[in-house]
Amino acid sequence: MLLELYLEGYFNYKDFLLKNATRLELTPNEIIVLLFLLEEYRAGINSISIAKIEENCLLHRNEIATALSNLLEHSFYKAFIKNENGVGVEKFSIEPFFTKVEQMYSNQDKVEEDEINKIIKYVEKKMNRLLTASDYDALIMLVTEEHHTYQDIVDTVNRIEKSKYDVTIRNIQKFIEKNEQPVVLDESLQNFMKKIGLKR
Repeated sequence: MLLELYLEGYFNYKDFLLKNATRLELTPNEIIVLLFLLEEYRAGINSISIAKIEENCLLHRNEIATALSNLLEHSFYKAFIKNENGVGVEKFSIEPFFTKVEQMYSNQDKVEEDEINKIIKYVEKKMNRLLTASDYDALIMLVTEEHHTYQDIVDTVNRIEKSKYDVTIRNIQKFIEKNEQPVVLDESLQNFMKKIGLKR
């Protein structure tokens, strides 16, 4: 499913890789090379050329060879030989990457479900009543849409109680927003993000 969305241009793989680089245990060079492979594959090109990667990604060929080897070893793509006019040509497929992404989403859904159940029990205990359907929807949004964790909710409720307010869903939403800090990218990360803007 994700593979089809990617081929049609509906899956933002650049954004996904930047947000999940740590979870995927990818180095900056591996991300750059994988992004290039993803762009090539979506353009209908499935042959690997280290010279072309070197020209477009501004990496040394030794760095590219190492990145390709590690990506292959950890199933981010697969390589195979295809016979073209009696000559064996090395080709690649990016399908293993999307299998990995789908597994990540499946695992994330389970984690979020567990997190939501934990939050609901905690908030119900603090409010001393069962949640309404709208309360439940509001908490789900805090986790799935705004990516707050159980600990964020606990910290927020503590601030509400210290401020002598009642623990309500409205106050949780209000206090959790006040606690958000603007994200400031350090210079090295800004430079890295510029670097992965692949030159065409």
